[in-house]
Amino acid sequence: DGTGLPQQMKQWLKSMQRTPSEKEHTVQVAMTPEQFKEAFKVADEKTSSSPSGLHYTLWKAIAEKDDLCDYFSIMLSLPFMYGFVNDRWTKGIDVMLAKQKGNSQIHMNRLIGLLEADFNTALKWYYPIQIMGNAESSGLNPNQWGGRANRTATMCATRKLLLWEYARYARKTTASFFGDLSSCFDRVHTSISSMVSQKFGMPKSVCECRAQTVKNMERFVRTAAGTSTTSYRQEDGDIPLSGEIQGKGDIMALWTLQSHTMLETHNAQCPGVVLEHVVDDTVSERTIDAYVDDADNYADAPETNDADEAITRLQTSAQVWADIVAATGGLMAFHKCNWQILAFTAVGGYVLYRSRATFQDRDIYLRNHKGLRSKIEYKAHTAANKGLGVMLCPTGDQKSEFARRLQQTRECAARIATSTLNATETYLTLKTRVLPMITYSFPITSFTVRQLKTLAILIDNAFIPKMGMSR
Repeated sequence: DGTGLPQQMKQWLKSMQRTPSEKEHTVQVAMTPEQFKEAFKVADEKTSSSPSGLHYTLWKAIAEKDDLCDYFSIMLSLPFMYGFVNDRWTKGIDVMLAKQKGNSQIHMNRLIGLLEADFNTALKWYYPIQIMGNAESSGLNPNQWGGRANRTATMCATRKLLLWEYARYARKTTASFFGDLSSCFDRVHTSISSMVSQKFGMPKSVCECRAQTVKNMERFVRTAAGTSTTSYRQEDGDIPLSGEIQGKGDIMALWTLQSHTMLETHNAQCPGVVLEHVVDDTVSERTIDAYVDDADNYADAPETNDADEAITRLQTSAQVWADIVAATGGLMAFHKCNWQILAFTAVGGYVLYRSRATFQDRDIYLRNHKGLRSKIEYKAHTAANKGLGVMLCPTGDQKSEFARRLQQTRECAARIATSTLNATETYLTLKTRVLPMITYSFPITSFTVRQLKTLAILIDNAFIPKMGMSR
């Protein structure tokens, strides 16, 4: 009956109830020979995998033979059909990648798991291909932009850009909390991800096979020095440390599905912001915009259009989100979070931005799962906030974003000038690395012709001579 549970947990459990459309979802467990062949056909042969040495090259060769596909499609399906563990699948390699050059502290490394190629391919077939189709057909929360087809980071950033533009033109007080999760995928509990999977039609046997494989995983460690000869694993009697593996074929789909239930819970308890059409009754309502684990909470002030009201509502929204994250096993990195507000005041017939001095006594504090409070960093409305690879400023100032792209262009030009690349290699570098990086944010920027010409001159001067062309 939920007696004694926090309100956020009650609401989350309510969101876990299967809807009539979700009850109709089914997932095919037994893989046919044709599906086996197609699954490995689209796999990238160069993908790192398989501590056993049975890499994608071998499996792609097997998929070329019809008689072998008949046999191996059955062998690959059996563990998922009956919920047991293939012992070969219980060995993995944790590749430790440094997030910051020169910083080798273990908590500052990113861990990518290398698993058996056939196990990972099967997970991709069950989750991104099958269960995500079920979830999309039943209606995923529209505020999650990561891990979904036809949705990109720049689309999510565009939503943020339009929100601030609406606030400026409508003179509507708007506040935003920029949240960040710590070790997002590593904190996804297999018990919860299995519950969410079954909500969208995944059979229990598939969840048991997947979860038990992760639980019994024997992990080796790989760094620049090589792969360790010893391993670590969870033994019977140990304190259970549940968590998924970043790099596993199903992890992105699992987080998208879990975040759907979290966002539904948040939507039910927080009002968010309302963007009204200037002509008709059309409105756009949103409480949060999330791209994978990066989430921006929004709040306005519908009663007073005042900063105090918006900050109070933002405090509530951010705390509810932090509680939901903690209740599902996650952790908010409060030291990485910050908040901004765009408020207005009338002065001499003009509407101006309110300065921090007019509400300097207002701060946002959030509690963690142990009840400890942390003060969240305030960023001025004139400061650009980096999110989804773009520097966005509430006032619409794009100087910071242009300065960042200019610095990137100069660095690329300097490296190319001193490189030993031939003409073909230089061209490929320009098309596949440099231009995509420099122009990534162009869909949501409004650089002037002069600014764009500055970037183009740097690129032309560096690349055209290296490609053997004269101007």
